[in-house]
Amino acid sequence: MPEGRGTGSAIVICPGGGYAHLALDYEGAQVAQWLNSIGVAAFVLQYRLGPRYHHPIELGDAQRAIRTVRAKAAQYRVLPDRIGIMAFPPAATWHPPPPPISIPATRWPPTPSTAFPAAPISPCWPTP
Repeated sequence: MPEGRGTGSAIVICPGGGYAHLALDYEGAQVAQWLNSIGVAAFVLQYRLGPRYHHPIELGDAQRAIRTVRAKAAQYRVLPDRIGIMAFPPAATWHPPPPPISIPATRWPPTPSTAFPAAPISPCWPTP
């Protein structure tokens, strides 16, 4: 975010694409541009897909993205406790997130401060 324009908030965007490709333009770049226009830092995640990769690898990619943004919060001019995630189908089924999967432990938690499932289909995990 340009200095003085940001709200301190950030969103990691997980574009949908039916497990075969990512809709990086209309569910990624366009959403990121809109979020930027209202002062929210946005990061479009290019997570791993099938057929080579399978669930829960994409969840690990999302958790790592959240950790990365938190670790570099000062550089990105965001607050580490104001980092959320926006997920489009099928990524919208990942949230609310389950307990962290096996990722090397760091001091930065992998769970988002808030989650925005865009047009979610039935979730993989029950809401706590």
